[in-house]
Amino acid sequence: MRLLWILYTAGLLGARLLWPDLWLFSEIPPIIFVLLLLLSLLPLFWTADSITILEQKTFRLNAGFIMLGALFTGWVLWTLRLQLFLPPPDGAGDSLHLLEHIPVYTELFGFLDSFDEPLELYLRSRLYLVFDSMGQSVDTSYALISTLAGVLYAAAVLQSLQGQNLRTALLAFAIFLCTPIMALFAGYVESYTLVTISLMAVLVFAANIATNGLSSRSLLLLGAAAALSFLLHGIAAFALPALSFLVLSGPASHRERLKRVSLSCLAAGSILLPAYLYFFLVVEYPITISESFALRPPLLSPQQWFEPSIAAGKLQTLVGASPLLLPSLPLIFQATLNWKTTTRPIQILIIAWATFLLHFWVWNPIIGFPADRDLFSLFTISANLLLWYLYKNRYITPYLPLFAGLQLTFALAWILPNARAAPGEDRRNQAIHRADRYIRTVQNDPFFLQLPAQVRRTWVKAQLFADRMHEEVPHCRHLPALDEQMEELGKALATEKRPEISRVWQELTRINRAIQADCVGAAELRDARPAMRHRSPPTEK
Repeated sequence: MRLLWILYTAGLLGARLLWPDLWLFSEIPPIIFVLLLLLSLLPLFWTADSITILEQKTFRLNAGFIMLGALFTGWVLWTLRLQLFLPPPDGAGDSLHLLEHIPVYTELFGFLDSFDEPLELYLRSRLYLVFDSMGQSVDTSYALISTLAGVLYAAAVLQSLQGQNLRTALLAFAIFLCTPIMALFAGYVESYTLVTISLMAVLVFAANIATNGLSSRSLLLLGAAAALSFLLHGIAAFALPALSFLVLSGPASHRERLKRVSLSCLAAGSILLPAYLYFFLVVEYPITISESFALRPPLLSPQQWFEPSIAAGKLQTLVGASPLLLPSLPLIFQATLNWKTTTRPIQILIIAWATFLLHFWVWNPIIGFPADRDLFSLFTISANLLLWYLYKNRYITPYLPLFAGLQLTFALAWILPNARAAPGEDRRNQAIHRADRYIRTVQNDPFFLQLPAQVRRTWVKAQLFADRMHEEVPHCRHLPALDEQMEELGKALATEKRPEISRVWQELTRINRAIQADCVGAAELRDARPAMRHRSPPTEK
């Protein structure tokens, strides 16, 4: 194990020196990796007395100190909050576009819609109205919720460590508080902060149930928590194989298993059914399944999914998002090979990690990696929990400084680039002003007002994209074709001719890609994202 960690840190130093322009290393000076390499040698000189002290000392904090620690974490995260607003793949996910779409869709339709993340975007839209009434911008509302989530996360970690020995507490600090996942709590303007918290809670709850045993109450709570997480973002569904294994495995009769499934489904249904009935039937502008991002064809062909450049990008994300994961793979493989003797919590977390990793490995290139690097959180949650269970009962005390150093290094590499305002501040103001201008224009637009309610979102989605392109690339040679298709789309929407709408939509998709490739500056198709994923201009991905 000692040799493995030395080779790993030496390899990171070598990669930093050989490929300094990789985005993974762009914020990390070589001296940091030299220090990490020295930390990997520390176990050679670690004394038995130091290990004994860490094993015998107990970690205890009263409620006041826990709150102070959580608030200090929040202060650091707010200081380093996201301030760089650039379009993908340079910016953080869809942060820039949300500054425009949240105000527009909220003012015109009540909320920004999405079948994939209805509750998340609904809550964000309503919070925007509250903050807007107080004179605050949409990014402030996102940043505040993100940081408060980080405070809650830190408080939960500190509280869970009460009474543990100091070695265990330091391991938890390294895995859960120094982790790159903290980037999502640094004023993050995107749709993954809340699902990160909820998914973490679901997997922790599942692991505890696997340890303490199933009960009717725990099954009801687990089903409800999983449903809430799914409403925040449909990506939480990838936890279903692990949760199904928890509910169905173990010694039990068919009747008992049926009871477990029924209780879990009853709890989940009691959350999902009213929520979707509300979004489908009650709101004035209902969401539609056809808008689901998961139902659209991929942007890249299967032949492109595993191109060397895309594979290299995924490897960078794997290392950067969970630095301890790669050298820990032998432990994971060992636990998998010895499945029958592996504890149930580890079994559940291996399944969860594998399914979310599969999502990352396949889905990211399908949607045009690396524009959604922020999705790293979803496999990192299960990875961190799995590493916690694998290492907390092992003799790894001498490696604690290295673990913390590796995690913190890459956490800062994720956070620091986005903590700089320039040159994103101009983009931020531009998006906010464009949204205000569009809202004032369309509210008095006779054509918009005479459109059937069910197609108004479609028109706004396309028109926002067209207006943005005229503003950002006014001399692009594809703009006349874009204007022509916008006229065709307007005619098709006014008469609700669905085949014609579909045809124009596909043509707008083609023009969108051409603009991205020729005018916006995206040199390769895989980096040419639509303007706004499910909130994008017409696209066939």
